[in-house]
Amino acid sequence: MFFESDYDQALEICRLSGKPVFCVDKREMITGDNVLEKIVNRNREWRVTFKRVVKKILKKINYVE
Repeated sequence: MFFESDYDQALEICRLSGKPVFCVDKREMITGDNVLEKIVNRNREWRVTFKRVVKKILKKINYVE
């Protein structure tokens, strides 16, 4: 078992090694069984966050309502 504080690195370690990784920051166990699902969810979270940030910036410069 590995312990990692960075969630993205924990996902990568689990994906590459196939071993369970405990993410200290999120207090979450990542296993080989759920690593692909967590990677997909992580990418979805980034996409949603990115869209929110871009929309907020564009509103501030009065580009989008």
